[in-house]
Amino acid sequence: MIKWVSFIVASGVLGFTAGGFASHFPGSSNDWASWVQAVGSIGAIVGAFLFGDRDARRRRAEGAAARQNLVDFAVLQVEQVSQCANTMSYRTFIQAWEETLRPSILQARRAIAVIRLDELGSPEAVFEFAAIQLSLDQYDELISDEIRKGTDGSETRRTLISIADLWAHTVGEKADTLARIVGRRRWSVQWDGRQESSQNQFAEEHV
Repeated sequence: MIKWVSFIVASGVLGFTAGGFASHFPGSSNDWASWVQAVGSIGAIVGAFLFGDRDARRRRAEGAAARQNLVDFAVLQVEQVSQCANTMSYRTFIQAWEETLRPSILQARRAIAVIRLDELGSPEAVFEFAAIQLSLDQYDELISDEIRKGTDGSETRRTLISIADLWAHTVGEKADTLARIVGRRRWSVQWDGRQESSQNQFAEEHV
């Protein structure tokens, strides 16, 4: 749309200049000098408009890329929680959650909080982004609540794995949808289909 507007403006200015030149053909050196000055001024105005438009589009693209990077950072932190829950022992995971994992989640929450909703471009993008923010809050609390129960054992560990896996899947899916809406590409979350049963079990128990 902006390209067409720029083309129409440039064509209109060129047509106006050509018409004026044809109807007032310069007959002296002074007339030629005036025409050269006028054409130069018009060219400078058109150039400023076109280059300004290109610069604005570049800034919008850079802003969209920066927002996508923040969302990807949040997904990466959640994916790290899922990986640790699946590979660490119960006690080791609790220590990692308190010392590194949860602080990283809180950092991700603060990072995406700076994104302005009016810059996302559509109600659909706002909805998906809000879902990501809500997920970061809710699943953080679910894991923290489960840990606060203080119940050691395989059942608690399986519950934590289910929460973490469902969290990673939910956030990754929402981030993929958001990226498609705003026309950006993002890294793909590697989702292990073998974890699907634990997701479904947790979802059925808590929905």
